[in-house]
Amino acid sequence: KPTKPSDVTATPDKDGSVKIEGTTDPNTKVEITDKNGDVIGTGTSDNDGKFVIDIPADKNVKPGDTIGVTAGEEGNKSDKTDVTVPQLPLEKPTKPSDVTATPDKDGSVKIEGTTDPNTKVEITDKNG
Repeated sequence: KPTKPSDVTATPDKDGSVKIEGTTDPNTKVEITDKNGDVIGTGTSDNDGKFVIDIPADKNVKPGDTIGVTAGEEGNKSDKTDVTVPQLPLEKPTKPSDVTATPDKDGSVKIEGTTDPNTKVEITDKNG
């Protein structure tokens, strides 16, 4: 029976794909299954037993999902290792650029500029 995969990590990417890495026996087939047991990725460990398998975005694996990793062939598989897909690390938004402040005759000020799409923008006075 193949060795149960160990040191298994799941790293999500902002494009929706997830990279699965770990270790098992050298040159062994590795299979990734979703929470329903459906196969969503396969690969083979290298000469040192390390494997890296990318699960494409169309497999719809989301942060918080638990996926299973086994090594071996049908009829001779290792025990399953479960790993939970973590949240994406938060990325700092782009600093606003091309910012202009245009006073209006009613005393208001129109603020315009550019930053990342769908990003909350906060305007503060000199005291923050």
